[in-house]
Amino acid sequence: MFISWLLLAVSVVGFTGLAGASATDESSMVSLINSERAAHGLGTLDVYWDLVDDARAWTGSMISDGYISHNPNLAGVTTGWSTLGENVGVGPNVDRLHTAFMDSPGHKANILGNYNYIGVGADRSPDGNLYITVVFMLGPAGLVNPPTT
Repeated sequence: MFISWLLLAVSVVGFTGLAGASATDESSMVSLINSERAAHGLGTLDVYWDLVDDARAWTGSMISDGYISHNPNLAGVTTGWSTLGENVGVGPNVDRLHTAFMDSPGHKANILGNYNYIGVGADRSPDGNLYITVVFMLGPAGLVNPPTT
């Protein structure tokens, strides 16, 4: 089993964002990542809700702590995986974070890596910064679970 972790902080000087992020930010990040993968001749990633739940919880923890860090319990997010990866970041919006991820060789490697599932958690801190956790997983084909709200 293999786990890859990468951190990213994007400059947010002078940024005042909207309070609260939504599932729109999460789905936008999934779309951007899947577009990158398609542009590189790779298959798209399916959303796996075990990963989404974990990514949302970890994003909330980072906001509470006031800084980005990796989930030390990432290996326990779900069962049946052979490889996990995690990108975490903070910045003004999804587009800037995605661009910063793609400009970082390690983050880009996760985005274009040998994975078949993804889960994204995004939320805004009280000062308006967008915190995001992206969990990548290589696991058995055909995993399906309903969203938990």
